[in-house]
Amino acid sequence: MYLLTAQQDPYVTAGHADDLAAALLAKGVSVTTETVPGSQSGGHLLTDVTKPKTLAWIRAHTSSPAPPAHQSADPPLAVHPNHRRTVPNDAPPAARLFLRPTAETPIETTHAYGEHARQQLDAYYQPGSQPQPALIVVHGGHWYEGDKQEWAATARWFAGQGYATFSINYRLNTDAPWPAQRDDVNSAITWIRQNATTFAIDPNRIVMLGSSAGGHLAAMAGTHANGTDLLRGVVALSPVADPNLGYTTGQTEGATAAQVKLRDHATLLTRCSPDPSSASCTSQWTDTTAKHHASTGDTPMYLIHSQQDFVPATHSTQLCEALTQAHVPCTTETTTGSHHGGALFQVPGLRDKVLTWLKAHD
Repeated sequence: MYLLTAQQDPYVTAGHADDLAAALLAKGVSVTTETVPGSQSGGHLLTDVTKPKTLAWIRAHTSSPAPPAHQSADPPLAVHPNHRRTVPNDAPPAARLFLRPTAETPIETTHAYGEHARQQLDAYYQPGSQPQPALIVVHGGHWYEGDKQEWAATARWFAGQGYATFSINYRLNTDAPWPAQRDDVNSAITWIRQNATTFAIDPNRIVMLGSSAGGHLAAMAGTHANGTDLLRGVVALSPVADPNLGYTTGQTEGATAAQVKLRDHATLLTRCSPDPSSASCTSQWTDTTAKHHASTGDTPMYLIHSQQDFVPATHSTQLCEALTQAHVPCTTETTTGSHHGGALFQVPGLRDKVLTWLKAHD
């Protein structure tokens, strides 16, 4: 294991890495630790200095003979790295689930929709004379991590189903507090609409797919003002529709590592712990909760969880109740198992159900 920290990281001190390294070494596990100057945290630790070192370590620990020509280089689903993480990632499983059914290859380009380094999107689209619908994909990662590239295979698959697909990044909670993340998603929607001709899309036929924290942002986009002014439909996989609920779940005895992480990063997102005595803090937490924004004219939604999802379906059932009261169509579904976020696409038939729902609403 390679553990990289910064000396003045304000969120995760180097002591975390030291304790983990000591425990791993005691078990005979090879560990490399490095502490660099500065106060970077998370993905910001990857600088021009640390990137080559990180890449060299990864290559040294992943080099292996190429698989025979008749075998797929993708790992079997059962041993995909995402499934071994203590804290689940929201990204989809192995790319083989999203192999395109045609030989056509979409155009792939990257664009900035704002001035911040995180305000970028990847576009996957087929040129054509007829405007096509657009799908915006919003990654998750506790608002703290994650990247648009994690959803590249999914984006290519949807591009093969007739959607110009846009996988977006947004400012993380280490970059800016709420509501910067919602603002970025709305800015990305506006940018895509303004550039509809470039991508041969119909600006009035835009739908959104979000996962985990990205599902929260998708739900927030769909309930912001009149959601249907911007989006025709929202599909959210394991959406953290109520960060306050995520906080209280993470506070309970027996909370999982993922739920504790969600609690901590919801706190970082709002820059305060829920405090009824603080009007400004209460307002911030209320503003992050999608059900408090539900109103007539919002975007229809399809919200999906698994039975043992660390983000329970209560997040979505409460949002759906609020939307239904506002006469907005909303559907929830709970699958078997413990899949979270993009891993829900492992559930047989679910990907096609999502596609069918999107096509009915775009």
